[in-house]
Amino acid sequence: MCPSCGRPLTLKSWYPRWAREAREWRIWIRRGLCRVCGRSHGLLPSFLLERRLDVVEVIGEGLRRSVGGEGLPKIAVELGRPYSTVRDWRRRHRERAGELVVELAARVVELGDEVPKLNGPVERSALLLFAGPERGGATAVEGGGHLDVHDVGHRREVAGQDHEPALERGRRGRLDAEE
Repeated sequence: MCPSCGRPLTLKSWYPRWAREAREWRIWIRRGLCRVCGRSHGLLPSFLLERRLDVVEVIGEGLRRSVGGEGLPKIAVELGRPYSTVRDWRRRHRERAGELVVELAARVVELGDEVPKLNGPVERSALLLFAGPERGGATAVEGGGHLDVHDVGHRREVAGQDHEPALERGRRGRLDAEE
């Protein structure tokens, strides 16, 4: 569905994008077109975030550890990421934690479950709600701890989307990305 007008999207094309977990991968992102409002939207798989190279699991691990009190330099070294990258994850999470708690709690209620008791810092509450039932988070969050559909700006993140065919085997140089 189009995040702008709510109408169905037709599949339009693909575009390349890099993602990083243990190594960098070039993946292909599907683009949908809304015939009503004329906008196109990238359909991100659940393991990616808009404008982030690192996958959700790596960012989440860094946030969990930093909110838990570990120092950012130590986390950066252990995750193999630049300090500035880990610092930016934490800054962005701190800025948006309140909004995340409201949105995630609303989705839990919408799915017919109860929001767990949230106490402590708002950053920790946001991570608890996002963690899912297997990690002591909200029990109504589907898909093994991921929301089924998550709006990301003008893009949508779709949990459970099979991303394996989109991954290219091996890593090609960034200069080859425009081919």
